[in-house]
Amino acid sequence: MNRLVNIVDEYVSDKLNYLDFANLVKNVNSSLLNDIVNISQTSKIDQRMIAIMTIYLFNYSIFDLSNDSNIYISFIKDIIEDNIIIGFETYQITNDYLIGRLKTSDKDFIIILNPSKNEIDLTLPSDIANKTYYCFNCNDEIDLEVSVDMPEYSFYILKEI
Repeated sequence: MNRLVNIVDEYVSDKLNYLDFANLVKNVNSSLLNDIVNISQTSKIDQRMIAIMTIYLFNYSIFDLSNDSNIYISFIKDIIEDNIIIGFETYQITNDYLIGRLKTSDKDFIIILNPSKNEIDLTLPSDIANKTYYCFNCNDEIDLEVSVDMPEYSFYILKEI
């Protein structure tokens, strides 16, 4: 079995915490990414979805989205459209959340992940807080204040308005 699949399985079975998982999947070998399609998918928001999105965010530069059938990666592809991804900047990462900025040739997206099995009240970095965003998950505008409530195993993809 592929090493990447094993790492995801270890994370999903709680043998790895999120921070250790994220450190293992940063800058993985491109040949390992070819087997991301072997990672079991679910139709709900869960640890696998968080794992797959994390792998993509840290390895966007060697990821080919053109033929990917993974529903979570396809969601990101639909959002970024034809823009070229320039970089992913991590603001903060812990076992309970990841906050980052996905930079593209046309616009930037704020990515907030809650990889934990608990709802969290997340204090936002000052340059993200107190602004209005379009939330792609909600399909609506939202006003972020100093903090945001995040359901378990959830994510937001936001674009500043």
